[in-house]
Amino acid sequence: MKLNLLSFDQYNTFDFIKPSLIAITQLIIQIGDGAVNILLGKLNLTANGITKKILDTGFIARKSSTS
Repeated sequence: MKLNLLSFDQYNTFDFIKPSLIAITQLIIQIGDGAVNILLGKLNLTANGITKKILDTGFIARKSSTS
């Protein structure tokens, strides 16, 4: 049997491409997850920084109002 890549009557073209599409999709998802994690990390740091500033400001305000 001679395998001719140009004859798609026996093989569905999509079945031939599917594994690489799945691999590419998984790679994109992994890259996306990494980017989201980095973004969430930065947002988290920013939120922590803002919360700390609010708490510090509140603490200073409370200190100054009691004295």
